[in-house]
Amino acid sequence: SGGYAQHEQSFISLGVAPIRRAWLYRAARLGEVITARTANSEMTGRFETVDERGQLVLSTAKSRHAIPAADIFF
Repeated sequence: SGGYAQHEQSFISLGVAPIRRAWLYRAARLGEVITARTANSEMTGRFETVDERGQLVLSTAKSRHAIPAADIFF
């Protein structure tokens, strides 16, 4: 909880790591199969994590994919 200014200050002073940990702790569908759609493609895989750069990481039968932005469907 806390206001935007508090979160912004944490981001400035601590970086993305603590925010990423808190988000992953509460993430819905983590470990489940989801579909990520971008303007150019669609990919279905297991929602593995969000990486240090904030990209969605999907694991498919062939490999892992880091996706910077997508619409997510369950």
